[in-house]
Amino acid sequence: MSQLKLQIIKQPKTLTLHGFWKAHDENKTRGGEMMELLGQVWTDVRENKLANTGINHAVYDCGDIVFAGLELTSPETIKTILVKQEFTFTKYAYWKHIGPYSELANAYNKVHAEITDLGCTATCPSMEIYGHWTDDDSKLETEIFISVD
Repeated sequence: MSQLKLQIIKQPKTLTLHGFWKAHDENKTRGGEMMELLGQVWTDVRENKLANTGINHAVYDCGDIVFAGLELTSPETIKTILVKQEFTFTKYAYWKHIGPYSELANAYNKVHAEITDLGCTATCPSMEIYGHWTDDDSKLETEIFISVD
């Protein structure tokens, strides 16, 4: 597993995503819930032939609320049941995880420790942006954004 060094970024970043919200069920894994939501997103994308970037996003918000979605490339002209949601990160920690998704929990432990070492506090929301799929899980890329104070 390799990754970039953690960066604290103070330049705002805004993403407009289309997807679905769900309250986290503590009897389920967040990964399982993300896969369920993304399945619903991709069903609508395919049925409506929605032009998109092909990049999945997972957002974890305050109150154990999760959002799964993607960026549409021509969102003004579409009809869809997907919820349009804008996310803005004004000050955030950025980390790029390269490796299996199963190692994300360990990556988060390192990221949170480093955020604390830098004198910051992690807040909501946080986001994962998944790179394009590869069968070689050692090459999977996940960008992690965590809001910080």
